[in-house]
Amino acid sequence: MSDSSFEWRQWHWTETGKKGSTSETEWPLAKVRSTFVDFFTATHGHTFVPSSATVPVNDPTLLFANSGMNQFKPIFLGTVDPNSDMSKWKRAANSQKCIRAGGKHNDLEDVGKDVYHHTFFEMLGNWSFGDYFKKEAIHMAWELLTVVYGMPKERLYITYFGGDEQLGIGPDLEAKKLWLDLGLNPDHVLPAYQGLVGKDDVDGIDTAYRVVADHVRTLTFAISDGGVPSNEGRGYVLRRILRRGSRYVRRRFNAPIGNFFSTLVDTVVAEMGEAFPEIRRKVTDLKLILDEEEQSFAKTLDRGEKLFEGCIQKAKERGTTVLDGADVWNLYDTYGFPVDLTRLMAEEIGFSVDEAQFLEEQLKAKERSKAGKGGEKGEVVTFDIHAIGEIEKNPDVKATDDSHKYDKASISATVKAIYKAPKFVKSLSAADFTGNFGIVLDKTNFYAEQGGQQYDTGSLKIGSNTVFEVEDVQVYGGYVLHIGHLSKGSIALGNQVTAAYDQTRRVPMANNHTGTHILNYGLLKTLGDGVDQKGSLVTPEKFRFDFSQKNAITTEQLQEIESTCNLIISNNVQVYSREVPLSIAKNINGLRAVFGEVYPDPVRVVTVGFNIDEVLADPTNPKWGTNSVEFCGGTHVPRTGQIKKLVILEESSIAKGIRRVVAATGDVAEEAVKVAAGYKQKLVNAKKLVGSALEAELKALDQELKQIVIPAVSKAEFRKDFADLKKIFDDADKSRKLQEVKDAVEKVKAVFDANASLKYVVMNLNVGGNAKALSSAVQHVKTLSGKSALFISVDKDAGKVSYSAIVAKEHITKGLKANEWASVVGNTVNGKSGGKEDAAQGAGADVKRAEEALKLAETHVKKFL
Repeated sequence: MSDSSFEWRQWHWTETGKKGSTSETEWPLAKVRSTFVDFFTATHGHTFVPSSATVPVNDPTLLFANSGMNQFKPIFLGTVDPNSDMSKWKRAANSQKCIRAGGKHNDLEDVGKDVYHHTFFEMLGNWSFGDYFKKEAIHMAWELLTVVYGMPKERLYITYFGGDEQLGIGPDLEAKKLWLDLGLNPDHVLPAYQGLVGKDDVDGIDTAYRVVADHVRTLTFAISDGGVPSNEGRGYVLRRILRRGSRYVRRRFNAPIGNFFSTLVDTVVAEMGEAFPEIRRKVTDLKLILDEEEQSFAKTLDRGEKLFEGCIQKAKERGTTVLDGADVWNLYDTYGFPVDLTRLMAEEIGFSVDEAQFLEEQLKAKERSKAGKGGEKGEVVTFDIHAIGEIEKNPDVKATDDSHKYDKASISATVKAIYKAPKFVKSLSAADFTGNFGIVLDKTNFYAEQGGQQYDTGSLKIGSNTVFEVEDVQVYGGYVLHIGHLSKGSIALGNQVTAAYDQTRRVPMANNHTGTHILNYGLLKTLGDGVDQKGSLVTPEKFRFDFSQKNAITTEQLQEIESTCNLIISNNVQVYSREVPLSIAKNINGLRAVFGEVYPDPVRVVTVGFNIDEVLADPTNPKWGTNSVEFCGGTHVPRTGQIKKLVILEESSIAKGIRRVVAATGDVAEEAVKVAAGYKQKLVNAKKLVGSALEAELKALDQELKQIVIPAVSKAEFRKDFADLKKIFDDADKSRKLQEVKDAVEKVKAVFDANASLKYVVMNLNVGGNAKALSSAVQHVKTLSGKSALFISVDKDAGKVSYSAIVAKEHITKGLKANEWASVVGNTVNGKSGGKEDAAQGAGADVKRAEEALKLAETHVKKFL
């Protein structure tokens, strides 16, 4: 295989002498691309393979497609589905759209500093899968460059692999000789060549132009392919790219940010939309996402620049130009200010970042996060490329026949391979090895994890003497690996085993998988054609479904979606499945498939309520759009009635323009409905309560509502009912407390009015925890000349005694002091007091001694008055 990517424009600009030359238009982008593809497909028999999405489907190892080989990884790793078109390719050519902005290959921070680093670019590539190698690839590349493109031979430089001393790998002298045999000047055939070009860009304007042009291309393609700016993974990379570009716009162009990048989208679409029509589909949504992100960052940038200045000042005070790594990490971790921007801003003024300290702080944060999640996962067994290569060479081991996974709970099978990582063994016994290992059978009824559905568990048994507990099932290049451990006995190649999956796990999984299909249709029916599946996960307990949708789903829409789903379930219609040629299946009206997913040929079609024979007889009939029709290799129920019920448990946003629904079916759904009914009855009962009893019940109901698993529609209804009940209580409580304030003041006033010569009063106001009533009574006494008072109030629900003392000036001269008076009560009710000679207050916890405290307070005041 080879990758004939090259920077044509750099050569052409050098050739013509300046960027503005009219001859530049002789080879525009579209012509370079089409000429390349035509050369390899028409002249050299390559299959044209359209570019895969920049956001990889089902490849967690990549943030973005970063090279032309990414979509061919299943071939290189030996994991390609034998039934797919990909497995049949021998030669391929394409123009792959790539993003290098994160992970191992990251050109982000070099963009703009030279003319050839980009985060988004197209990689023209020709590929051989066991068909030709270096010699043919080199000859084709030379013909393309010198004959087809007409580049002058004397100006071309060739690189070959120069070796790696640390890895003990020598230079690729074979490739060097092949190039020299073509007649190249030896001085033009070079090893580990960098080709860095400095740019004398004093004001930074040219750099800014390159940055903005590159970044808007990256954002346009990545978001069009399903990427969304967010706080993690590839989403965070996109957010960094937009923020980096936005700062260049503000600093170098002196232009306001908030909707700058969206104004450039139309230009990208005009230039590249013909070759990549996917960027034309949702231009309006794309612009909205860019504007929202840019507006948010405008606020972040304002705050971040102020915080950055603080970091600079601290460095200056230490007499250094190196920013503290902990401060830089804090800027990112606490305030969300991108680290690469901090580095860039520091570089602009001759400062740098203490990278070692920054990495140390980052590691500490990761360790804290890991500890919070309960540490590392358990033992995992996987096939790597070497294991796949070894098993493929074994003529006794064929790809696993997994056709029984759809119908038989127990089958007889033969052990064909035993994998005790990192090697294959002939036998293992529980007495010698207790860890996890993998077993490959000639056939299996276990479902290997794929298509969003979790794996089966179960057992492989040999009579009653040997039991292999299957804990996980994965598929690698057509070989199904049963992963687990021996609980007893031993197992060897050639053994006959009884393979049985756990039906108590499989049945609810089938309910939930069919539930995802029905939900997909329900979402489409209610929300419209903009709903595209972005991912799913099916477990025995529940399932989640991610899809494109700009706005939150209203409670009314959730109710409608649920009603649509449950009508299909209650109708108890049959669920059909069958393998169909991919070219035919794609023409079925109403078909739902995951954009960017590679499907095998033939592909399994699953329909709800429609006989597949009838569908294929008239594939374009609009009728098929009135229920679920999908590509799917998962396990499903025979009839929808088995599902019993579907409830949506949660609806939330997981990224910009992407929402997630979590739902359940079967027993879990019915239990959720039952719990909801129980909670509803509690709300009904709570409406009969008043005062402190209602207040206590409201607190309990609030906590319960946050924790219980119930339908989202019910939860929304209960939140409203709870809020209404809480308002009734709050209004009544407010009125009650206002009356208590009035009553307390009137009570004190009446005592002193009844006896004008009375110098003090000691009284229980009986206003519970109403601090306002207590303080109002004190304030009234303060308006009376020559009067002192001590008040208490008991809040039995809170287990609290509140008290307050007020002493007239003339009484202080006689020795009565408010702080000492209050302490008499505090010491009795196990409380703490505070205040001065004229006023003091406090609270205690021993409500049983409140009356005793009153008597002691009365005794105390009589010593002085």
